[in-house]
Amino acid sequence: MLYKKLLALEGIERWNHHPHIRHQSVAAHSFNVTIITYMLCGILGEEIFTYQEAMRQALWHDFSESVTGDVSPLVKRYAQWDEVDRRAVQEAGQISTSHRYDVILPKDKELIPIVKLADCLDAWMYARNECNLGNTMGFEDIRDELAGKVGQLINTIGATMKGGPIKLHQAITSLFAHDFCCGRTKKIGLEMSHV
Repeated sequence: MLYKKLLALEGIERWNHHPHIRHQSVAAHSFNVTIITYMLCGILGEEIFTYQEAMRQALWHDFSESVTGDVSPLVKRYAQWDEVDRRAVQEAGQISTSHRYDVILPKDKELIPIVKLADCLDAWMYARNECNLGNTMGFEDIRDELAGKVGQLINTIGATMKGGPIKLHQAITSLFAHDFCCGRTKKIGLEMSHV
């Protein structure tokens, strides 16, 4: 049952609340977030065990959408999303609440910002690509809002590492050079004067 629900994410389209040119399934997004999480763990110098836990959290981060479908960030912001998410995961996997935290999500709460950064980076790149394809139907605002969130997360996570947020920003920029070129780095929350 759990496996089938995870595979069902391939048929659930993201961004269904916005007109879009390029399609992305929840499964494709989860894969992207897992790969980006892996790369971020490398940048941060995490241990292998941490890689595994972070990647597991990334893989399962949108599992509840196998029940709810793609959920607008606006709905998540105003609803009591944690409770909806918990109940949806229980229904999807027919598992107890304690089982959810043991199997689907890691216990290490310090990894949440890393996965959130990966999530926001993937969404930002998607929104940026939509804008580059000529779709400005709300994606310019989404791109800019996500850039602010990415910047905040870089500052939060970077504050805990040697070299600080600037080092993390530079490392992310080098990984995603094609996405952060042409002066766009200013939009992700670090003013050029700090670099």
